[in-house]
Amino acid sequence: DVGGEEDRRVLGREEPEGCGPLLGGAHASRFRPECFTPGDLPDVEPRVLLLGETSSPKPVGGTALAMYEGRSMWRVMEGFLLSASDEEKGSSADHATLVKAAVRSGVAVWDVLAEVHETAARNGSRRTKRAKRPGAADGAAGAAASNDVVGLLERVHTIESVCFIGAKAKLAFAKRFGGDKNDASMTVKNVPGGGVREVSLIVLPSSSRANARVSMEQKARAWREALLR
Repeated sequence: DVGGEEDRRVLGREEPEGCGPLLGGAHASRFRPECFTPGDLPDVEPRVLLLGETSSPKPVGGTALAMYEGRSMWRVMEGFLLSASDEEKGSSADHATLVKAAVRSGVAVWDVLAEVHETAARNGSRRTKRAKRPGAADGAAGAAASNDVVGLLERVHTIESVCFIGAKAKLAFAKRFGGDKNDASMTVKNVPGGGVREVSLIVLPSSSRANARVSMEQKARAWREALLR
């Protein structure tokens, strides 16, 4: 049982909470209350939702500037985020600067699955632990919990596209929220206000080092075209 007491002892603490969505604008306090203080991030509404497969842990201390730290996606975005943001041009690529540059560029970040994967050493081997984010929707028994991605899209009307970090994230999204893995768009209802809008669905090259068949330059080019268009 990967969620039992044995694993909690291995990690030395209780099950980790997953990160909420990283975003600025009017909905920031609602969707990331555990990592929100007024004025912590640029007050810019997101245009694009960058969506991974599996959640990162909630940052220690609950600061927005530490959200999603250590993810490989930042290596891909570093160059074009800092060059695209007038506020961050010439800045060093520390994590807090990259977070602010992403939000200022209209990019929000979240994951399909609410579960956090953490690996802990035990008897010389490596084990992966899964834990659910409180408030996440549960699927069938044994299935990973999902974040309320569609709820976010319904309420943040400025989001025009969802960019998936690799095909696995898109597949996980299709399995949990319907549609086909090859769909190029989805219809989203606007709540409140009524009406619907079309949101583009774009699969980006995985940012993982394991995706070695795509060079870093190719990844950065594809990501820039999708995120900053």
